[in-house]
Amino acid sequence: MIRRCERCGSETHLLEKCSFCGKYVCRQCEHAAKRVKKVTRVVICKGCFGDTKKMKEYENWK
Repeated sequence: MIRRCERCGSETHLLEKCSFCGKYVCRQCEHAAKRVKKVTRVVICKGCFGDTKKMKEYENWK
């Protein structure tokens, strides 16, 4: 199923939800992602990474 990225508008089949703004973003709009637990994946988009408060929250996520 092909969906549209909510940040840039490109069509792709692989979208992930940003953990901070809630938008579904493609791989190009995804700034960083890390696995916190075995099944929990934290994703931050390029728009949220520019916000220092959200960036610090992402870096301190454990």
